[in-house]
Amino acid sequence: DLDAAIKQNPTSIRSWQYRCSIFVNRGQDKEAVECLSRLIALSPDNSINYHVRANYYVKDKEYAKAAADLTHAVNLQPGEFEPLIIRGDIYRKMKQYPRAISDYSKAIQLNRFRAGKAFAGRAECYRALGNNQAAEMDLKQGKIGEKVYR
Repeated sequence: DLDAAIKQNPTSIRSWQYRCSIFVNRGQDKEAVECLSRLIALSPDNSINYHVRANYYVKDKEYAKAAADLTHAVNLQPGEFEPLIIRGDIYRKMKQYPRAISDYSKAIQLNRFRAGKAFAGRAECYRALGNNQAAEMDLKQGKIGEKVYR
């Protein structure tokens, strides 16, 4: 029984991972976030836990918390481009366009051929800032990258 295992060893990362996955699979968002927070406290070097919890924060429109979690994920795995794109999306929603552009640009540098979403997000930011020429260039670059990758 999982509760007994956690009671016997409350610092068992594996037990907490199982517990979190149960909450995630059942759609128990509040419990999943609480469980992920506990898992992060036990295993602060696991970027995936921050990434997963950030998704819940985005779902609840708690963008500052999501951005903070993704910052941890980016710092733990600086070569990964997906957290940068998601954080860029969050900054864009928060209308922090320069920060979003910075994240999208870093993601593009890390993996230009899988960065169609980063180009599109950056184009939206440029458009919001009134730079339509840069927006159009990004939209074209995103389409070229998608063709090359496929």
